[in-house]
Amino acid sequence: MELYHWTIVALLGCLIAELLTGEFLFLGMAISLVPIGVIHATTDEFSFSRDFTILAVGTAIAAYALRRAFRHRGDTNGTKKDISKY
Repeated sequence: MELYHWTIVALLGCLIAELLTGEFLFLGMAISLVPIGVIHATTDEFSFSRDFTILAVGTAIAAYALRRAFRHRGDTNGTKKDISKY
């Protein structure tokens, strides 16, 4: 198997893990594996430091963006009423 095939397998594994957990971390990892797969398909070389850097930075950016885009509006709004008052 070519190197980019293993990247696609890792991407699908992250998508399956995302379906099981419901967090945005694995979806961010899957999104950041796309450019790594393109690099592996075009150059057919493996560089651990380059791939790990792309994965780490891409995951952080994608997870932050996904959490900001799909957050619950009720999570950030505080109540103005006293909840102890009957």
